[in-house]
Amino acid sequence: MEDLGHKHCRYEKKFLVSGMTVHEAEMIVKLHPAFFSGVYNQRYINNIYFDTHDHKSYHDSVDGVSERVKVRIRWYGELFNYIEKPVLEIKEKNGLLGYKRSFTLSSFSMDKDINKQSIINVIKESNIPGNVKFEISNMSPILMNRYIRSYFLSSDGRYRITIDSNMVFYDMLTVHRLAQRKTGELNIIVELKYNYVNSRFVDNITNHFPFRVTKSSKYVTAFGYIVMGL
Repeated sequence: MEDLGHKHCRYEKKFLVSGMTVHEAEMIVKLHPAFFSGVYNQRYINNIYFDTHDHKSYHDSVDGVSERVKVRIRWYGELFNYIEKPVLEIKEKNGLLGYKRSFTLSSFSMDKDINKQSIINVIKESNIPGNVKFEISNMSPILMNRYIRSYFLSSDGRYRITIDSNMVFYDMLTVHRLAQRKTGELNIIVELKYNYVNSRFVDNITNHFPFRVTKSSKYVTAFGYIVMGL
């Protein structure tokens, strides 16, 4: 049966944490009056990001374009391994509101022989809708990133927080040589996620955080390191 994917939407606010450790950031979240507690197990998240030849996704994000699209393949755990059930995610943003469509791809081996064309072939050979393949046919893999994510949920279940740290970036052109750049432990992203019903009370959550709101995505950061050489 063809994988028709699924779509969901939510509001997202990102905060850049600097000058403190992951443990310190987690303690601030846990001491919040909304009583956030850890849920799920901490895990590695791996992404392969796609973009057009003129890097439209990157420029739209940097320029603050309200309506923009991000395409990535995501999996969890080991970076180099036989990847079972990787997921193609097409993430559309309109301001703070994000929509995400997800499609299960065919399994593939992430090894020293991986290259852009082999990743493109994974999408071509996967059982996902033809219109989705056409939609991203003008895009190709640009870079990979990897980070550790921790999960927290407020006591009322209305707000979710993720904390991402230890980010590492790989250039898709040189991934077989393990060319990589690290941001370091003191570059942490805290993300608050919630639905429309709870959006009017979100200030009650954010006003207790000493973190700085950021519009910069992990893709933009990685792009600066890998592609722009910043």
